[in-house]
Amino acid sequence: LDRLSGKDKLLTVSGGVNLNQIFYTPYGSESRRDPYNFFLSGNLNFDFIGFAVPLSFSYSNKNTSFQQPFNQFSIAPTYKNIRAYAGYNSINYSKYTLAGHIFLGGAAEVSDLGKWDVSAMYGRLRKSVAYDSLDENSQPSFRRLGWGTKVNYRGKDGDRAGLIIFGSNDQEFTLDNPELIGITPESNVVISLEGSKRISKQLSIKAEYASSAITRDKSAIGNSIEVPFAFSPLKGVYDQNSSTSYYSAMNSSLTYTGSFYNVALNYERVDPEYETHGAYFFNNDLENITVSTQLNLLKSKVSIGLNGGSQRN
Repeated sequence: LDRLSGKDKLLTVSGGVNLNQIFYTPYGSESRRDPYNFFLSGNLNFDFIGFAVPLSFSYSNKNTSFQQPFNQFSIAPTYKNIRAYAGYNSINYSKYTLAGHIFLGGAAEVSDLGKWDVSAMYGRLRKSVAYDSLDENSQPSFRRLGWGTKVNYRGKDGDRAGLIIFGSNDQEFTLDNPELIGITPESNVVISLEGSKRISKQLSIKAEYASSAITRDKSAIGNSIEVPFAFSPLKGVYDQNSSTSYYSAMNSSLTYTGSFYNVALNYERVDPEYETHGAYFFNNDLENITVSTQLNLLKSKVSIGLNGGSQRN
């Protein structure tokens, strides 16, 4: 009633626009780029009687040179504890599963569902790109679809347990004669368990363990090595063959929190060749043992963080 009586605005709009322009002129050599390019991006936020609807976009006259979409649009409306995504968006489940990869599709997140938080997504991770024999930098690819879900349970004193399942699949029919250009359709399924536990008022522990199954060639025949225990429940969902490999990654930390500081002992191990289709780039073949600390000084007006340790390949 207050909104309708004029004491509060029914609709609030805010946003911004950014334009970058690049001019190029060579001297003493041939031109290797277009003389003018522009990159336009922006966001627009609507708030209508409690519904938040943010919009974002990016546009460039160089779109034709990008292997994957650059001109993009997205919408992510929220209402109370529900958020939806449509268009081009990115979601971060964890760094071993879905880690900020842009997809074209839809997603939803529901938080504070009792003690549960639930999230799900589905969309296109990569569009099909045909081989161009006239372009030496041509990078042909199949259309790749991805899906994922994350379920999180919150217990007492900040305790938490979560399950993440992420999968992707290349569509063979989206590229003509792939065998002639030496690429094969892939698929990927990643299962991750994560959680945190407060041991005492000052001491807490958190950890994540992930197992990733990568099939390098969906058309390969034969069977893979023995399926790990983590993938046993997915035998009917994930088809494996002789090109399927399984990798694991994990990290954990033990943290002591004082009055104005915290100290953490961290451990991370990632198998050689560990990969997830939910990330653009991934460091693997490593074992990290580190100690980190953070100091909050001058009534938390100054924060100092330090991190050091060793890494072994």
